[in-house]
Amino acid sequence: MLAVLAGACVAPVHGADAVLFEEATSGILELAGHTRLEVAGFNGTVFVRAGKQGELRYSAATRAARKDPHPVALWLRGGTIIFRPVAGQEADEIILNVALSEGVRLDIEQSGGKVQVASLLADVNVRARNSEVDIRGAGEEVAVELEGGTLNLENLLGPATVRGAELSSVQLQRLSGSLVLSLSRSTVNAFGLQVAELDLSETAIDIEGCAGTVSGTAVDSRMSFSKVRGGGTLDLENTPLALRDSRGAFVVKTDAELNFGALGGTLNVTGFGGAVVGDGHAGEVAVDNRDARVALTNIGGPVVVSGDTLQVELKEVANTVKLELVGSQVNAEGVKGGIDVTNEYGDVRVRSVQGLTKIVNRNGNVQALDLSGSANIEAEGPELRVEWRALGRDRDSRIENAGGDLFVVFGAGDGGTIEAKADSIETDLDELKIDGDGQTASGEIGEAKTPTINLEASGRLVVSRGS
Repeated sequence: MLAVLAGACVAPVHGADAVLFEEATSGILELAGHTRLEVAGFNGTVFVRAGKQGELRYSAATRAARKDPHPVALWLRGGTIIFRPVAGQEADEIILNVALSEGVRLDIEQSGGKVQVASLLADVNVRARNSEVDIRGAGEEVAVELEGGTLNLENLLGPATVRGAELSSVQLQRLSGSLVLSLSRSTVNAFGLQVAELDLSETAIDIEGCAGTVSGTAVDSRMSFSKVRGGGTLDLENTPLALRDSRGAFVVKTDAELNFGALGGTLNVTGFGGAVVGDGHAGEVAVDNRDARVALTNIGGPVVVSGDTLQVELKEVANTVKLELVGSQVNAEGVKGGIDVTNEYGDVRVRSVQGLTKIVNRNGNVQALDLSGSANIEAEGPELRVEWRALGRDRDSRIENAGGDLFVVFGAGDGGTIEAKADSIETDLDELKIDGDGQTASGEIGEAKTPTINLEASGRLVVSRGS
């Protein structure tokens, strides 16, 4: 027989607006305009699942092997149904099972034990401590505050908010709504998210699969993302990030290592210290950093790097490279779209550049080797060395070292007009005629008169042809 909650009318016990409806081990109750179920104070397991429309069923039993029926107290406060332990029995370990009508908001407060919610089309709000919380199939908004314990959220249709600390395991699977995650000193594994907003401290998080963005902040944490399709904006402090097989526009501020691979879209990294290390990116990479290592390989889009005291290592870039640096070391190889480097107080070495090679360098050595294209290089350092595989004919080239020696090697088939000036000039090219003072030279090499190659050094100039 159904008990009709609307008919309850007994003396208040838990305050002026709360009345005791019954104390029983089980019941079937007909709802009459009730919109909220509140469960609090139990020691044991609370299990709430979807039930018959317009109805609430419950049963309670001990957690002992026999699972004997155990009474619980049901209270009413306006449109709210309240489950509490019977007075004096708060320490008893029980299992409370509730089958709840669709659309009734669920609020649970728990310390210790377990909270389980399954296939409930309603808002769910859980506040717990040192508990195991498992919510699956909720159809509306889910909010969890948990200190200590574990959390599992699975197959949620609406948005979810999770706040907590000291969680040994957080499992997030197939969340169709947005996720707000604010955790400290916890461990998170996530799969199949929609959108995630993070606020983390001393937390390790692994995300595999996110249809939208992953954004937020983290301090003293560790992050690993894969298959993120919407990009994101991240502000990280002492938080290494591994980013794999993802798409979209990523904007990352960090002082730790960012390691990426198989990306598409754009990647913009700013910070101080740490490293940006990547292998495989179809789009643009932009880095503005200081006191860091930047090592990029197999980049399809343009690369732009700026900053102080960097160790820049580039390999196999299919687009343009632009570097604006101070006090840095540069090593670039296999750049197919041309390179533009400005650097002071550091060495520059580029190899196998196709297109225009443009370098302005002060107080360091420069090597530009195996070039295919024109070059415009202004150096002021002990040694500048330029070697062509094939001299570009699209424009003239100018090579100057105002601080020391210059060594130039032309490719076997190169041709053009050379104009040279140095403190002393040496050459094995018969076509290059050195003037009587030994400080100027000119001549046409090969069969072409163009382009013109201007060579100038404050020290020794050596010009030769490769085999």
